[in-house]
Formats: sequence, structure tokens, C-alpha cells
Amino acid sequence: MATYEKKNKRISIKLDGRRRYLRISKLVSGKQTQSKKRLLAKVIDWISELEIAATAGFTPDPSAVQGIRNIDWLCNSCVKLGLLAKVDVISVSDLVEDYFEFKKDCWQQATKDAWKRARFYITDLLGESTSIKSINAATADKFCSDLANASQRRSKQSKPLAKGTRSKITKRVRELFKYATKQQYIPVNPFEHIICKSSDEAKPEHLKFDVTPEIIDRVMAWMPDAEWRCALAIWYWAGARQSEPIEMKVSDIHLEGEFPTMDIYDCKESKKEKAIEVKRMGVPVFPEMASYLYDWLEVHDGQSEWLFPNLRKIDFASKFRYLRAKSGYEWPKLFNNLRVAASNRIARDYGERYLKPWLGHTVKTHTTNYKSITKADYEMVFGAPLEQRGGSQEIVGKNTSHKKSHKPLHETVRLATEYGYATPTGLEPATTGSTVRYSNQLSYRAKRVSFRDK
Repeated sequence: MATYEKKNKRISIKLDGRRRYLRISKLVSGKQTQSKKRLLAKVIDWISELEIAATAGFTPDPSAVQGIRNIDWLCNSCVKLGLLAKVDVISVSDLVEDYFEFKKDCWQQATKDAWKRARFYITDLLGESTSIKSINAATADKFCSDLANASQRRSKQSKPLAKGTRSKITKRVRELFKYATKQQYIPVNPFEHIICKSSDEAKPEHLKFDVTPEIIDRVMAWMPDAEWRCALAIWYWAGARQSEPIEMKVSDIHLEGEFPTMDIYDCKESKKEKAIEVKRMGVPVFPEMASYLYDWLEVHDGQSEWLFPNLRKIDFASKFRYLRAKSGYEWPKLFNNLRVAASNRIARDYGERYLKPWLGHTVKTHTTNYKSITKADYEMVFGAPLEQRGGSQEIVGKNTSHKKSHKPLHETVRLATEYGYATPTGLEPATTGSTVRYSNQLSYRAKRVSFRDK
């Protein structure tokens, strides 16, 4: 156990059978106030915890470790004696580098790129050389306010950051300092009180443009060959992401079974650098796209293992943008809006439970980034026959013994007027009396007339 030697102003401990000393003259010099005495008692307890943990070979209490690390000169002394491990993470830049090194093996390339973009704002607004111990809740609030006024990194017109971008950067800095607390670099997460809502990351409504089948028919007419028409059909009807059809092979098309299906390469789940390939298996060949697929397979005739060998050799995104412009149509996001249309159509016509196996995103992602009210939704409401829409109307042949407990509104008004309990129009001057409230939540001014008087 650690013992305090008041005369020598030091704490004595025993490590590996030898007596060791920790000088604490900085702590006990000067006037001994009550706060200094309490801190001295805590330091002795912390040192005892570290001594026992080092001797027995177990992990010390995190509160003891953090308490010692908050006193820099005492932390350095404990590191020299081997009571604490040396920590090289001091500044914001050190923390970012340490976190990247810790996460690089489990991150996909898209996540790495997103973190590189966020790193610029984190280090710029917090300061690369700023000590992570000096960052508190007030610093976190200032970071959020500065981020709201920050402009896009490569914008010539100094455009402000979008709301969704700010939310993502704030989430990443919270995640960064949460890692720092788990590694015991700092005692608490200064960004813990910052609340980030998923709705903040929702795409603006004007970006949730639903490309209609009529538009696709016009754009199809400008496609140069069957290969392009088949690729556009997979982007639109199957909702594939931009690069996913390009990674598909002829063997991914299954037409021999009872139902024609295809396996679509999932670019979000796959990791090329680790040779991990993930596919969405059993995506149906929708009837609307079947003719385009069959036409291209006849022309393809097994000339390559890849389904779209020619598109793999060119910048297909720029070419598609050019062909779309030739058709006379424009939409905000070249490929993403095709996926928006597929997500809305599958959720509406088949059900939201098919979004994950067929499109690769969850219902929450659909609601946040893709869901929009389209013309087909209104056609479903107003175009369907009355008996197919359900509701409060009676269906012929159904059991109608269970009826509403109250009469229709017009019947209630008629009876109330007939017995003198309500005025015919409700526009007459109010008179003294009680208010009768029916189940339809409409109030009428009742006259004091009884059935006996009638």
C-alpha cells in the first residue's frame, strides 16, 4: 500500500520487491487548505490502486487512472515508474491519427473518404495543436456554431454547409471524442450533450425527385444500343446504385427457374481491397425491364463474362449525362433519383419489407432519403374502385351487424331540432341554457324544454 511520508514530501510504494518514491512537493507546498488535503487523500488512494494493479497484474480502476492523468507532472512520474502506460495522444491532430489507425481495417473506402472530408473541419475549427484535455462543453458549443457559419471547402462562392453535412460532421466529432474517453485519454466526452437527429441528415425534398416511367420511355429512345437500354432498366426498375450494374456478370442472371431473378453486386457491403464480394441475391427481373434484359442477352451472346463489357471501358456516367441532356429531361441527381423512383415503387406496390433484400437499404433509410409522395400514390387513392379502398362504407356480403354507436351527423341535427334542443342553423343569438355535446363533438345551445312540456 502507498504510504505518505510527510517529512520528505513523498509517497512510498513497493514495486518488484523494491521501494519506490513519488515526489509530491508541488502538491503539499504552500498553505494547506481543505481542498489540498482532500486532493492529497485522493492521490494516495489512486497511487495505491495503481500499485496493487501493477503488482497483481490486473487493470486499474478507470477513475484512478484518469485522476492521475489530470495532474500532468504526477502522470509523468507514474509513467516513469511503470504505473501508467505512456500516452502519445495529446492534441486534436494526434487523436485523429490514432483513431484512423485504430479503425482503418474495418472501414470501407467510402467511410474513409467521408472521414477525410470531415477531418478538415474538425482540425480547422478545433485547432490541430489544441490539447484534447482543454476541450470542454463550451468548446463543443462553439464548434457547432462555427460549423454552422463555415463554408464549403472547395466552393468558389463560399457556399454554406448543408444541414445534413453539418449533422454528419458533428456525429463524427462526437464519435472521435467518445473513442478518446474509452481509451482514457480524457475523462468525459465534451460533445456528449450535442444532440444529432437523423432527420437533420434527410435529403431536401427537391432532391427526392421521382423519375416517372414516361420520362424513362423518352430517355430510352435516346439510348444508342441494347446494352445501354438494359443498364438503364437495371438502374431504374431494380434501383441499382451507380456502379453496381457494371460489376455484374452474365452468371448473375438466372432465367432457368420458375421465376427470373438476378444477383446484384452490393457496392456498400463489398470490400474490393479485401476481396470481399457481397451480392443481393434473388432480385426479381421485374416485368417492366424484362424485354430490355432479354434483348441485350441475345446481342451479348456470351462475348464476355461481364454483363456490360463495353460500359466498363468508358466513363459511363458522363456519357449517360450527355444522353439524358439530348432527350431534353433533367433531374437533380443523375443516378440517385432513379433509385428514389425504385424505392418508392417497391415500397408502394410490394411492401417495405422488400427494400432491404432487393435494394439494400433499410426502411429508415427509405423514409429519410427516398420516400416522397408521387403521382402513383394519388392514382392509388383516387383511381381504385370504391370497394377496393376499404374504409367506413358497407361491403355487400359482409357482416354489418356491428354499426357505429352514434347516428350520422345530419340525423343528429334533425332529431335535436325536431325536439327543440338545438337551433336549426346555429346562427341565432345565444340564450341562457346548458350545452349538449354529442359524440360527433359538435355543440348546440339547448333550450330548457322537456319532453313533458311537449
